[in-house]
Amino acid sequence: MDTAPVRVLLVAESGTGFSPLLERLENCGWECQLVPSCLDGARLVEEISFDLVLCSARSENFQSLLIAARSSSTSLIRYLIVEHGCWWMPTIVRGEPCSRAVAFRDSEFPGELYKLIWEVHMTGQLAPSTGMGG
Repeated sequence: MDTAPVRVLLVAESGTGFSPLLERLENCGWECQLVPSCLDGARLVEEISFDLVLCSARSENFQSLLIAARSSSTSLIRYLIVEHGCWWMPTIVRGEPCSRAVAFRDSEFPGELYKLIWEVHMTGQLAPSTGMGG
């Protein structure tokens, strides 16, 4: 059975920080696009169906991206810088807010990302079992 590639949008002022992640995603066969702002990301989410949006917390106009994600079937994970490191915080799952989602430390995220890749590959969608359930 032929499946469409998983589409991922990365939103960050500088692609440098997301470069290793972008490479991992592309090596897994995911179709990735990188944009420099939340406004650009919001426009793309409104035009293209993305399975996953990863966003740097420092990005300005995050609200515009949040609104676009809630109006779609995408899942949005926000990268937050905290006092002693970073967290990946699921914010929207398949267009629905997820207030009880588990945040992942930066060191945990690659493993969780591979679980996500597997779930999307097997089911065609992000499932609540990823810890990203609403």
